[in-house]
Amino acid sequence: MNHGRDGKGAMGHPRHAGLRKCTYRFVWSLTVLSSCLAGTATAQRSVSGLSGPSRDVDGVWDAYRAALATAGKAPASDGLFRGPVQFHDSVRSSAAEHPWQGLERPAAKSSRGDGFTLSARVPVLSLTWNSDRPVPDVSGPVWTGRGLTAALRGGAMATWRQVFVQLEPLVWLGENRAFALSPNGFGDSRRFNDPRFPLQVDLPQAMGAQRIARLNPGNSTVAIRASRLLVGVTTAARAWGMPGSYPLLLGTSAGGFPHAFMETDGGLRTPLGAIHSQILLGRVGQSRWSPASGDSSGRSAAAVALSIRPRGLPGVEVGAARFLHAHATSPWPRPALLSRLFSTGYTGSGTDGLAEANRAAENNLASVYFRWTPPAGRISIGGEYLWEDYANDFRDLLLYPDDLRTFNLHASIVLQASASRLAVVDVELVNGELPSSNERRARTGGDTPGVPFPPYLHSFLRQGHTHLGLPLGSRAAYGGAASRATVRRYAPQGVRSLSFERQMLQDWRRGTRGDSLTSRHIRHSVAVTTTTAGRVDRSFSLAVMYDLNVNLDAGNDVAHLTVTMRFGRLF
Repeated sequence: MNHGRDGKGAMGHPRHAGLRKCTYRFVWSLTVLSSCLAGTATAQRSVSGLSGPSRDVDGVWDAYRAALATAGKAPASDGLFRGPVQFHDSVRSSAAEHPWQGLERPAAKSSRGDGFTLSARVPVLSLTWNSDRPVPDVSGPVWTGRGLTAALRGGAMATWRQVFVQLEPLVWLGENRAFALSPNGFGDSRRFNDPRFPLQVDLPQAMGAQRIARLNPGNSTVAIRASRLLVGVTTAARAWGMPGSYPLLLGTSAGGFPHAFMETDGGLRTPLGAIHSQILLGRVGQSRWSPASGDSSGRSAAAVALSIRPRGLPGVEVGAARFLHAHATSPWPRPALLSRLFSTGYTGSGTDGLAEANRAAENNLASVYFRWTPPAGRISIGGEYLWEDYANDFRDLLLYPDDLRTFNLHASIVLQASASRLAVVDVELVNGELPSSNERRARTGGDTPGVPFPPYLHSFLRQGHTHLGLPLGSRAAYGGAASRATVRRYAPQGVRSLSFERQMLQDWRRGTRGDSLTSRHIRHSVAVTTTTAGRVDRSFSLAVMYDLNVNLDAGNDVAHLTVTMRFGRLF
């Protein structure tokens, strides 16, 4: 990707066969190997029906499955890369007693022929009220602005032999009341744009100041399974990395974007260990407040992720992923774009013209991941390290291997595990502030000198790493830094949680030198959530927040609330 400094571009002409070329070829080889082995397994094994139906990625059940695996009560079937269709359900395969055994309630099904089942997706109604300011949810695509926001989703799911179809659209309406914006230098409709980079990223601080209504395809998927291989199309969300609030490369903040996918089972055995891979090709959209317009507004997206659980290292999983944005000239993404995921090269700082420095107007991010869950250790630790992909040349790579890097760390500790109680504490940290090696470059160019660059910015594809005005990664990472501690207690009736969070939302104002500001917009919050099972599941959440230096006005401190209620099938 490119931020318009030091001649850096995205996807230049290959000039060297260095470390990156070897790395990407290795990832490509493992991905092809896993796909081939999946096909071999299909010929050697009888094919069973889809086990593990649709899922709400990183929802209530995903958090519970992760807690059971950390406690040693269930196999760790969920890997670093989670999609909308499960290969296996570790809760159902667990032989140990656990608090939610009584909550495994199969949906009513009707058989209509050989292998055909049909079931309803029980509607879920969500109501969110923000008293003073927008507090965007971490599970999009709903924009929860100031005032009341209502969202309703529901539909149907069908399976026939190895075919899975789910239609679960989402409709939402928001009061979207006005509030005091952070000045970004514009007085027209662009005043709603991002306060720091209004012309460089599609992350509006407000989606207008009028009531808003949207219809979204939501968690809709069509998939075909062949033993350990899954292919299909979906609009549902995915999450890469440790479960939590701060995924960097791909999470649930923007909901899902329309894409085709190929995915292999995480239990696929190779001489190196168990491999899981995902390849995605789709389209990402923009909001009406995007800085891009006309022919420059269309974007395709391609991504690849691969993880391995090495032999001889129980509980260890490591992975890598790459996400590519490219200018789109047609409604459908080009399959040839997938090959760009495995190409390498340098932008070439000595080239003339932006077109050569940024071939095909492509921008890229890459991440590496790790997770370690010792057997019966009752603890799981992991993290993600993200950076801007591609360098001017090999020397530039050696100088700045941490180019605009961002990292997160996550630890989950089981405090209590019995047949009727499960208590877990999660501690999360994300840091997107510039490393010292990057500070000089970021402080010597641009219209506003002396300001730090957050992740997700693009120059030639100016929507950044976003979809429909929401981040594909973590809003907390874009803000600069955040930390969070959550205690969850599971019982047969449901789950209760208490969390404490600190976020840096804004660290400089457009038109000023970033190193001259002493105030930062900081938010402290305490949230209590209780989710209870019944004929109609229900959830209630109250978050009390205290913002310091709102919009970087020193001493402008505001206390506000977020109240969320959900009704429907939550378990």
